[in-house]
Amino acid sequence: MSTGAGTIAPTDARNPAAAIALNGRRWGEDLVANAGRGDMAKRIAADLRQRIGQDLRPGDQLPSEDAIATQYGVSRTPARTALLALKTEGLLEARPQAGYVVRLWDPQPFNAKLTVAGGREFGAAVSVTTVIPSGRVAQFMREDEDVVCRRVVAGAVMSSYYSGRAITAVPELGRAAPLEEDDVVLLDRAGLTVARPRVQVRVYPPTPGQQELLNVSPETPVLEHLAALCDREDHTLLLRVWLLAGDRNFLEWEGVV
Repeated sequence: MSTGAGTIAPTDARNPAAAIALNGRRWGEDLVANAGRGDMAKRIAADLRQRIGQDLRPGDQLPSEDAIATQYGVSRTPARTALLALKTEGLLEARPQAGYVVRLWDPQPFNAKLTVAGGREFGAAVSVTTVIPSGRVAQFMREDEDVVCRRVVAGAVMSSYYSGRAITAVPELGRAAPLEEDDVVLLDRAGLTVARPRVQVRVYPPTPGQQELLNVSPETPVLEHLAALCDREDHTLLLRVWLLAGDRNFLEWEGVV
């Protein structure tokens, strides 16, 4: 398959992180090839890429555009093009006051099975608020319904929205304390059995609030996994939303999600 500009390489389902990194590198090479003075920019990018694989570690700061231009005896344009290419590949990130630094790229699997809430809450920050459904939440839960949002922050951010029926049946879901058992198990024991999940997955740039919440740069994509857990009458009992940093996680599950 061609891998020219605008063409994405096939995804290797067994190693999604490697496939994403490969596509990023091809986009970076396209950027260099299509820019002015591409030969010099390509050489600078290749040299920096080799250094990143050897003596430069995640978090290390790279020389400035001026310093790189002086080192190679060129204008700032090839230096800037090379740095932007490596940023496009996912090797670098731009930080205020620090310039370009080497980016950590080691995504870990995130288990997206439904019955995982309780086990993840111990040692995490748990908060509970009553909310009026809006945005994507309102697509699955009625606006006139009392909805409780339970947020758990432990690296990733998990927000669980419970219907009034769910809170009435299992009051501990509305308390800001770690659950001793998974919420789906508690609901089932109370007679509210999840019969059908509906799942959506999106990837998008982070909002300023998400940047702070996930501790990511503006260039880091956010991975959002939304699961609406419905009863046999197709009423949403629980809406679960995971937010994950795209450079640290990828979703995986087996069987029923």
